[in-house]
Amino acid sequence: MDYEYLNRKIAELQQSAQAAENGDCSWREVWDLIKSIGRSFKETRYPTRNDKDAAWNQFQEIIDAIKETQSRQREESVRQTEEIFERLDKLESDIENAKDGQLSWQEVWGSIKELGILFKETRFTSKVDRETAQKNFNNLVNAVKELQEQVKQEKEERARVSAERKDEILECAESGKPPFMSNDEVLSILTLGISEMISNFVQAGEELDEKKEQLQYWSEKVREAWELFKDHKEELLGRDKQEIFNKLREMQEELDQAWEEWKSSKQQYHDAKREAWEERVRENIEKLETRLEKLNEVLAHKEEHLTELEQKRDDAWNDDFRERVEGWIEEEERAIEEIKEKIDQIERWLEEERDKLS
Repeated sequence: MDYEYLNRKIAELQQSAQAAENGDCSWREVWDLIKSIGRSFKETRYPTRNDKDAAWNQFQEIIDAIKETQSRQREESVRQTEEIFERLDKLESDIENAKDGQLSWQEVWGSIKELGILFKETRFTSKVDRETAQKNFNNLVNAVKELQEQVKQEKEERARVSAERKDEILECAESGKPPFMSNDEVLSILTLGISEMISNFVQAGEELDEKKEQLQYWSEKVREAWELFKDHKEELLGRDKQEIFNKLREMQEELDQAWEEWKSSKQQYHDAKREAWEERVRENIEKLETRLEKLNEVLAHKEEHLTELEQKRDDAWNDDFRERVEGWIEEEERAIEEIKEKIDQIERWLEEERDKLS
């Protein structure tokens, strides 16, 4: 074999070693070339012994460099392979932590992405190690996908249950809400004239009682809604929990305001009823005072007439006339007595009516 060809092969070996170190070809190809060159040395004649020794030494230096590079790569391969398996163990631990809620699935997928990149950069110590690591990695990735799908389904189920509970609670509170009767409706009755008002007090009272029953029913439904909220709080998602709390609180405030309106209407009703009653009492007093005044006038007239009769009796010029006058006096005295009794009765009535207003 021509020694120049052999020298080119030695130079080619240098390039192949570099290519193998970079991963562009296998070390098996490099060692096949080394064996071929080694055999060629026996068949090749160099111009001088020194030339052959120089070529051989160069060849050996390349081999030593290749061995050193391979040794370094083996150490790095062992380190990388061990790191891969350590990272796989950590990934498995991360998955468990994510299942317990101590780690987010986003962080787990970050680790998976890093491992995927590391796989591409790793020179495994053996094909078996690579296949084992890849199998473990694939199993863990599949496990994450299954767990996330399970978590997704559980979230969807919890969201469905939470939505149902929310609708149930709010429907309970809303179901008792009555059609509000404003104060104006009551006042429209209470501002009628006395005669009309008397006939409408029954209607106003019935409306107030009806509204009270409605508010009592609504109060019970709101109370039931709060109890449901308390009982099912663990089944509710945070956003539904907050929405329910806000709406129940608003409804409670609306209910409290409705009770205040009812109390105000009730008070106005009682005030108006009292005013109507007082007006009737004052009318009665006025009528009694008028009657009393008339009776006192009649009494005064009767007493004056009685005096005149007594004077006539005293001045009578015969017994027959005197007897007739005495009869008239007796009649007048009886009439005066009856009037006084009526006056006493009316004065008692007046006292009773005036006491009602005191």
